[in-house]
Amino acid sequence: MNPTDRKEWLKSLKVGDEVTYSTRFGSDVITKIARITPTGQIRTEDKRVFRNGYCKIDDWESAGLYPVTDDVRRRIHERKIYRKVINTKWDHVSIDKLERIADILYGSGEDETWQNGGKTQ
Repeated sequence: MNPTDRKEWLKSLKVGDEVTYSTRFGSDVITKIARITPTGQIRTEDKRVFRNGYCKIDDWESAGLYPVTDDVRRRIHERKIYRKVINTKWDHVSIDKLERIADILYGSGEDETWQNGGKTQ
């Protein structure tokens, strides 16, 4: 989005509109506009205050407001699924489920490829 379009987009925002910003760790956040002051400061539902579309989060990080797109929603969904898998307590998953997961990742267990971490012998 070019600066002129972004400025117009920021002016068009209303209370309740969805917006997004990214943290320095690459996490996209979707929130809603909670309040817009007469001077144009935007407060989001997660208590961030954006001036001219930007917010200073801490001494090292600032964030800019942007429109929520399908791409942003997809990235958030992908990270959510990734975190679920990463945080799985695998010793609590039944062997039947583990075998089904291995089949999805490495193909049918008939050729036993998945038993070798996806490598053929």
